[in-house]
Amino acid sequence: MKAIFALLLALPQRFEDRGSLAKTGQLNELASVLSSYSTDQAAALLMLAYWETGLSLQVHEGHCKNWECDHGRARGLWQVHRNGMPDAMWDQMIGVDHTKEQAAEALFRWEQALAICKTPAGAVAVYMGQGCEWSTVNTRARVRDYERFKHELGSRSRMQKVSSSDR
Repeated sequence: MKAIFALLLALPQRFEDRGSLAKTGQLNELASVLSSYSTDQAAALLMLAYWETGLSLQVHEGHCKNWECDHGRARGLWQVHRNGMPDAMWDQMIGVDHTKEQAAEALFRWEQALAICKTPAGAVAVYMGQGCEWSTVNTRARVRDYERFKHELGSRSRMQKVSSSDR
């Protein structure tokens, strides 16, 4: 969890989130949820949330501006669309207290896209509502961040294991 929290703190924060105590709580919750996943899964979830919302606390809490959240059609850090989702589940796609449910749904969609497309680039494209072969500067940048997050989470995790075994 420490490695994930350190990585979250190192990412740029949106202006409206800077210095907020609620932001620290959000990042703690996010780190806790992401730490329950494998390095690859946590890196994918972190990349998706970072690129979809910039980890915005306002968006996470469901307070989207008119142009955000796909004009009201998407919710949460991962900008999940309803797509036939039952009301009770859709209600959980908002709020820091439902981060676990939001992450699980985003990961389900990511893993479906990855199974169909076979590559992270294709999965990113499908997650963005395009086909597996769709590629832009934006999709390539997302894949680079996914790879970077995997590397950083793996490196930080190994460093923590070494330092804790030295005690």
